[in-house]
Amino acid sequence: MKKALLLAFGIVFCALVTEGQQGAVVTGHRPDGLRFTENKGQWDQKVLYRAEVPHGNVLLEKNDFYFFLYSPTDLAQIHHPGGHGNVTVHGHAFKEEFVGANTNPVMNGELAYSDYANYYHGNNPAHWASGARIYQKVHYQELYDGIDLLVYNRANEQMKYDLVVKPGADASKIKIHYNGVSKVKIDNEALQISTSVGDIIEQKPYAYQDVNGERKEVKCNFALSHGQVCFQFPDGYDNAYALVIDPTIVFASYTGATADNWGYSATYDKQGSLFLGGYVNATPPFGTTYPTTTGAFQITWAGGTGGANGGNGSGIGYACDMGITKFTPDGSTLVYSTYLGGSDNETPNSLVVDAQDNLIVYGVTYSSDYPTTSGAFATSYTGAGDIVVTKFNSAGTALIGSTYVGGSGSDGINYDAQEFTSGNLKRNYGDQNRGEVNVDDAGNIFVVSCTVSTDFPVTNGCFQNTSGGGQDGIVF
Repeated sequence: MKKALLLAFGIVFCALVTEGQQGAVVTGHRPDGLRFTENKGQWDQKVLYRAEVPHGNVLLEKNDFYFFLYSPTDLAQIHHPGGHGNVTVHGHAFKEEFVGANTNPVMNGELAYSDYANYYHGNNPAHWASGARIYQKVHYQELYDGIDLLVYNRANEQMKYDLVVKPGADASKIKIHYNGVSKVKIDNEALQISTSVGDIIEQKPYAYQDVNGERKEVKCNFALSHGQVCFQFPDGYDNAYALVIDPTIVFASYTGATADNWGYSATYDKQGSLFLGGYVNATPPFGTTYPTTTGAFQITWAGGTGGANGGNGSGIGYACDMGITKFTPDGSTLVYSTYLGGSDNETPNSLVVDAQDNLIVYGVTYSSDYPTTSGAFATSYTGAGDIVVTKFNSAGTALIGSTYVGGSGSDGINYDAQEFTSGNLKRNYGDQNRGEVNVDDAGNIFVVSCTVSTDFPVTNGCFQNTSGGGQDGIVF
């Protein structure tokens, strides 16, 4: 009986080590290795799956892997900016293209993790995505005629991909082109791929066959032909048995994320599940932006609303979204993790869970396109920073309600733009993010916060319906 022919090879990313993660928000990274998240409309339609790798991402498309990587030196300055001023983050995007592959192979995720990701970005529900499954493996069926591709995870951020050549298929059809790199060469039987942010090494492929219970090594080499990479088997192999070419994509050891993540609030439900809220960096290169060209590129950090004083008056030094994550009661497993925000900065100041296990988030936004729901109290941004209140369903897969609450001045932040310390109460990290959310037994939501808006919405007959001047407390 003939067996399939299996080809597997990998990449070593050299000298790429990031700085440690700050804060406690987890948004897709877990210590059990790479995780492939399906695209349910939150990214460009060409991306079928996406995984975080050290210093960037890998995007799985129909016929290629799209690597999106950044300079570790620049990232270190972002995490520890003292004395650096504005930092320019250099990066490199390139594609590993399977030349001549079928244009529409069937792609399926396999071995799903128990948790899932949700994306509530902007105020257009068509671009929201919930329940995006995360997998250990992605299977390309018939990448070439008679040849499948398996992409999967190993511990310690290792990514493997195997080419499975079925009986009667032609392994010589497999050709790989690196589009957007500076140079590709074979050095000491390894493949060296040069980019503007460092060299990448594909180690000499190790091949073997299992024949009658005995593992036999098969000689296999890289070869370059007209700028394309292929495989050579100088001594041949027995095509009645599977052939495995089995190096691994090995990334340098690292901890944390490529972007800053700062913890802001936490709460729990009646089962003891843990909810974390913080801000996560969402601006390119660390957000969901899809690279449109391959090759070297450059992104100037500290533009937009980042910087030491927060360009929008927020006092937030980094452009960010909220990140909301739910863990099981023992903290061992993610239940869900989600972005929440618009095109400007957001912070989640307080969290609470009601009797139906719905999570309620009180925070502040500077986005005119923050996600709101139909019929909400206010669906338009009034400017200078508004309070937001958002209620998730118990699974985190939908918004029950989401609204702005604010006036024309700054709401929800104890912040004085004229003071370096950002307000009289700010002495330590996060002190300006005052306020609290709570619920009663009937599920009514209560928020206490502060405002400098003289037109903050008030109700008839309330205790005080005009501003007392400066910054006032508010209760609603």
